[in-house]
Amino acid sequence: MSMIESPAGGPITEDVGLRQKQEHLSNLSDIWTEEYSSPNGMVGVVAHWGVRWTRADMDEFVGQVAEEYGFDPNPIVNSGFDTLYRMPDGYTDAEIDVDVEKVSEQLVKKTLELKGWKPEDVDYLDFGSSVGKGNMARDLAAKLGMVNAQTSNAYLACNSAGYLLDKRLQDGASHGKKTLLLSVDAVTRLMRDTKEADLESIQLFSNGAAALAYQPGIDLKFLTGAATERRDSVGLTAVEPYDEEFGDYWHGDDDHVIFRAGDNSTVDMSPPPEGMLFRMKSLATTKFFIRLASETIASAYRQYKEDDRYVDHKLDFAVGHHPSSTVSEGLNNSLAKQGISLPFEWVVLDGNSSGATSLIAFNRSMSKYLSDQHGLYASYGAGGSANCFVVEIGKGSFQS
Repeated sequence: MSMIESPAGGPITEDVGLRQKQEHLSNLSDIWTEEYSSPNGMVGVVAHWGVRWTRADMDEFVGQVAEEYGFDPNPIVNSGFDTLYRMPDGYTDAEIDVDVEKVSEQLVKKTLELKGWKPEDVDYLDFGSSVGKGNMARDLAAKLGMVNAQTSNAYLACNSAGYLLDKRLQDGASHGKKTLLLSVDAVTRLMRDTKEADLESIQLFSNGAAALAYQPGIDLKFLTGAATERRDSVGLTAVEPYDEEFGDYWHGDDDHVIFRAGDNSTVDMSPPPEGMLFRMKSLATTKFFIRLASETIASAYRQYKEDDRYVDHKLDFAVGHHPSSTVSEGLNNSLAKQGISLPFEWVVLDGNSSGATSLIAFNRSMSKYLSDQHGLYASYGAGGSANCFVVEIGKGSFQS
């Protein structure tokens, strides 16, 4: 078996690099954090952890594996990413769980400190991940003293953070409440061995996390949106490392893949070939995501444009998932054929961190968000599901 050996690390993009603070996390892992704020008072934190790889490191590794296995040509992916964060060599599942717990705690503490909230001030804690374990939001709230927080979890692959944000903004009971959205995704735990994951995925995915402190209806107002569920049994298939948490007692159909039980929502993933934890067929996955995302985005966009209440407004920004440059380019082309042009910017160059990626993009752009602006948030993931919605940036509240 070819294990993924960690390089020494390397450069990242200048803007993110200026914000990043690197600290030791545990054993062989470091953590890199970035802090952000918006003019209306929202705050966010972005984090990556593990071992940092440059694009050159990854290309060299892929070339070696391709030669070892006799692949021709080398399956090097034009991903749009120049940096990846991966699990250290030889890390056990227990060590990975410790890292995830520490990252979660650090992000909550940093975000609350930036916002000026105490743990007991938090009314809602929403947690998203592609590889979540049990009721992570409830356990985290109990450990950190968020004694008044109602909790929810979404384990919906790359759609996790977007799904949670969409649902919370549409919940009338949440209006004005102090809300913490947290997505911590250790997706590379499924890709530690090249026998158990395809080489394309190894070049795309990255450990990443993001947290956002906001008040629904005050900082962000839901205007309109669309959601889609559609089964993907061919393109991207994966085994949840904790599938015993949900069991095999539920299976959706072609149009229903999200299962909700108590605080948890999870997606009914199709299993990969025997002996693999994660397998992506690149072309099939690209086509599936482009169809799923373009349909959902187009529906939300048309609802917005056809609503008389917003006739004098325009979309000032668009943010969302960064699966790969290939998918993003195909999605933009698909939308253009429908007469839709959106102001997306490529702001995530450090890998697809699955359920956290769209929130990472949102946080990194939030310094530009001005009151009364309208923006589109696009989120979609394997399984598959998609949420796309238009928000208005509110006046905000600077009360602690």
